[in-house]
Amino acid sequence: MNYLRLIGICLIVGHFSFCTTTLSPGFFYNNTAEHIYPEKTTTQLGSGRILKMEKSCTYNSILFTLFYHGRHTSAAIVAKEAGITKVGVIDYSSFSVLGGLYYSNCIIVWGEIE
Repeated sequence: MNYLRLIGICLIVGHFSFCTTTLSPGFFYNNTAEHIYPEKTTTQLGSGRILKMEKSCTYNSILFTLFYHGRHTSAAIVAKEAGITKVGVIDYSSFSVLGGLYYSNCIIVWGEIE
């Protein structure tokens, strides 16, 4: 009986330890987008003009997170893959359904190309 209780506790802790980072989390449905600023007085992160946009998303589910962690990427990798030489703006968006049953996290980089 103690063995089953331990398994139940591990499943509950495991379920709530895999989190989706958002500005305003919601259990049933969440769809947020954030604009990243270096400071509150500017509208852009860098000096690049907005000529190209590239988006990289990770899709996953709490059902598969023990086996598959999705594509881990950063704004620098997204910019490099897209050929963006000067970053102007970085955005972040997140979508989840039923507390992580399905979720996606996206990094959107806007900038200048040569």
